[in-house]
Amino acid sequence: MKRMSTGSRINSAQDDAAGYAVSQYIGVQLSSYGMAKDNTEMGVSYVNTAGSTLDIVSSHIQRIRNLAEEACNGTYTDDSRKAMQAEVDQRITEVNRLLSTTEFNGKKLFQNASSTSSTSVSKFTDSVSSMSDADAVAAGYIVINNASDLQNITDMSGKYILSDNIDLSTISNFTGIGTSGNPFTGELNGNGYVISNLSVSSSSGASGLFGYIDSGTVKNLGLEDVDINSTSDYAGSIAGYSTNATIDNCYAKGDVSANSDVGGLVGYASTNSHISDSYFSGGVKGSDSNTGGIAGVLDSGSTISNSHSGGVVSGETSAGGIVGSNQSSTIMNSYSTAYLHGSSSLGGIAGVNSGTINNVLYNSDNDLSIGSDSGTSSSIVALTNTQMRDSATMSGYGFIVSDSIDTGPVMTNFQVGISSQNSSVISIDTSLEFSLDVDLSHSDTARDALGEIDDALSKITAKQSELGVIYNRLQTNSENIDTYTDNLTASVSVLKDTDVAEASSDYIKQKILQQSASVLLTTANQSPSIALSLINIKV
Repeated sequence: MKRMSTGSRINSAQDDAAGYAVSQYIGVQLSSYGMAKDNTEMGVSYVNTAGSTLDIVSSHIQRIRNLAEEACNGTYTDDSRKAMQAEVDQRITEVNRLLSTTEFNGKKLFQNASSTSSTSVSKFTDSVSSMSDADAVAAGYIVINNASDLQNITDMSGKYILSDNIDLSTISNFTGIGTSGNPFTGELNGNGYVISNLSVSSSSGASGLFGYIDSGTVKNLGLEDVDINSTSDYAGSIAGYSTNATIDNCYAKGDVSANSDVGGLVGYASTNSHISDSYFSGGVKGSDSNTGGIAGVLDSGSTISNSHSGGVVSGETSAGGIVGSNQSSTIMNSYSTAYLHGSSSLGGIAGVNSGTINNVLYNSDNDLSIGSDSGTSSSIVALTNTQMRDSATMSGYGFIVSDSIDTGPVMTNFQVGISSQNSSVISIDTSLEFSLDVDLSHSDTARDALGEIDDALSKITAKQSELGVIYNRLQTNSENIDTYTDNLTASVSVLKDTDVAEASSDYIKQKILQQSASVLLTTANQSPSIALSLINIKV
């Protein structure tokens, strides 16, 4: 009767112990998938909000481009150009407002977005006073003027300096300066300039701007739009492998991937190599071991100081926000906002540590500061990325954070699965940075602005494409959750639901038996009286 009234075959563990346990487990899964479905739908709304905002921003910048192209024509008076400039200034102001104020559920979507001019601020940790060519030559430097000069460095002990920014897009596969047999032992002074579009594709040896450095120095150098892809070991934006090297006041942005010993700046920093006042922002990926936001391996008395990393670090094992493996070396006065992905020995600071770590901050979204620690560590603090971007908070820990220094993307994680594994998370980076310094006062300056505007449009389009990919993934995940839920619900039904026909038949059977027994009992109770009446005994 209870099964028929409740509709459930299993109402308690006593009914079917194994079936009850299985149905309870599936019930938990169903509840979790329901929350995952809600999270996914929230993610879809989040992405739609970001995408709609970028559509508006893109329309503003397209109008700015039209005005700039119009101003390239020499037929306009100064008053006409002033009117065009006024509209451009207002639209840039509106772009800044949109990027800085767009929110979803109280959370800013574009937390470190910027559309202001990048020419008036330095992205270096320490300010750089650029030397003139004459002063550089007087100081004993060899001046590097272009991509060809850089690629054709042959004297590994020379003293070199950049005279301007260098675009390496004309070199599809840059050959790293210095080999294991003939390492770079000289000096490269970036002079506050930037090398952009460094692209390296390699299957052997160390990969980077420099392949191997031994007792050499790299300073005051910026690298942007780095793309290094190696199937071998030892890869870093600045150097694949360094020994007794000094890297000071440098930064790099982009992506670095290799097999093992992969770092944002240096793949393997060995024997008294020193990295200071430097940072990396972007993606670092190792398919095997020792992957770090700044260095894959820090070894034998090497140091990292006053440096930081941001972005995503992915490694199979021994992956860290700053270093993959810290071996008898020192990390101090540094921090990392990087997010980690991997299988084992993962740490917001270091994957493995057998050295010294002191006064270091790390992203609290990572479970551990150090994956495996057999060294000495002190003054380690976990903070959120938002806290590490706040100058007041960071100054309390002795760090100075400048708006011009890139601390990496602010990732938003959507928990779209029911487990604690990375496969249950879809991450999105809505950070956006581009420069808009548009001067329409003359046809020449207006023409110069077109390239900058096109670059901004290109970055917005790329970000919209990223949002589109995330949107599709969320939609697919939502459909998969519906499939999982339907199948699990059917499984629970098979386990728990009462077969009404069977239960009814059983109930009727039991009812008939009960009535038959009652009739037989009644008849049996009447038998003595019948017998007495038959023999007509009088009392």
